[in-house]
Amino acid sequence: MVSKLKKRLTITLATGVSLILIMISFFVIFIFYSQNASAVYSDMATVLDRISEETIAAVIPEKLPENNDEAPLEEPDIDFGTNSAVFVASFDTTFKGSLSFPFVLRDKTRTGSSADILSQDALAVADGGDEKGIIGFTFYAKKAYEGGTLVLFSSDESFIAKVRILVSTTVAILAVGILFSFWVARMLSEWLTKPVQETLDNQTSFISDVSHELKTPLAVITANADAIETDTGESKWLTSIKNEALRMAGLISELLTASRLERSDDAKTFTKTDLSSIVNETVMTFDALAFEKKALIDTDIADNVTVIGSKEKLRRLAGILLDNAVKYVNEGGSINVKLTQRLGTAYLTVRNTGSVVEKEYRKKIFDRFFRVDESRAKNENFGSYGLGLSIARSIVEEHNGNIVCQSAHGDPDVTTFRVSI
Repeated sequence: MVSKLKKRLTITLATGVSLILIMISFFVIFIFYSQNASAVYSDMATVLDRISEETIAAVIPEKLPENNDEAPLEEPDIDFGTNSAVFVASFDTTFKGSLSFPFVLRDKTRTGSSADILSQDALAVADGGDEKGIIGFTFYAKKAYEGGTLVLFSSDESFIAKVRILVSTTVAILAVGILFSFWVARMLSEWLTKPVQETLDNQTSFISDVSHELKTPLAVITANADAIETDTGESKWLTSIKNEALRMAGLISELLTASRLERSDDAKTFTKTDLSSIVNETVMTFDALAFEKKALIDTDIADNVTVIGSKEKLRRLAGILLDNAVKYVNEGGSINVKLTQRLGTAYLTVRNTGSVVEKEYRKKIFDRFFRVDESRAKNENFGSYGLGLSIARSIVEEHNGNIVCQSAHGDPDVTTFRVSI
């Protein structure tokens, strides 16, 4: 239980720290991007402010020359700095400062040279309403003139290079930070759960010690009852004493088993175990008990189902589930045991007809000393202490598995326990 709490606490703390680191990283990138983008827009605005209406009129022809798909425009004597400029004239032509290329009309596709693509972007920007923005990784700014619109594109790749370096560096630092946060979270969870572990260890030791101490007086009571019965003969009082003593002995045995499971550290020594063989042997053990209740055990056990675990504990798990099924199967009912394996996970299902576990109790039945209701606990011959399913859950969790209870009313009523390991 503590190990499960420790894992959840580690994941919760590490996830929280990781989310904070991710938010900080995005904030840093956003601030860097915003500040540098503002500087780029400012430089582009300075270039556009220096280009007057008269300068544009002097270099842009009033009409298209003939055969305009091939006729280049004369390069203007305009300094655009590190930027590329495209002039979109009112007669649907484009002009790029400092370089010359053929006229590009609006209906031209985006396939072609980089100059053609840049011209198409300029046409789209000229039609749009934004005075500045970004297309892909390229910034633009525009200025309207009488004869058309001049669109300036940022050709300086240093900004994009800086962004890429920042992003890659941030991602690397973020990855290291996340790994470090998991390590810190693990250490912190160890420290936080240490008092809980100590309390549980003390409680387990107390239960184990008390159970051992009670075994001796119970043995004495049983022996004295047998001696008195030998001298005086049978009586209902002696029978009651012996039955209660035996019941207490069974309870002490279950408590000792539960305490051993909580204190054991067998997970470090788990080995490859043949679960098919274990389940088959357990079914044979309970055949006689089922026969006494005129119940039939039907099996569907796949061969060579193996898991990494403790053979003795898995045998105990199968025994608890079958013992539970035999106890609560109805007279003349049926018990079905199924074992399969898919994608490395073993699935054990034990189904019996009989009484139903209502929905509100299907999780509580795995709690220690919990009994569902009078319908499943009224028969004292069952010898139920409310510990079996609790022990089963502990075994399953120790094997990093899961156990659930399903139950439904019908003709007959059915209860099913499903284990995945």
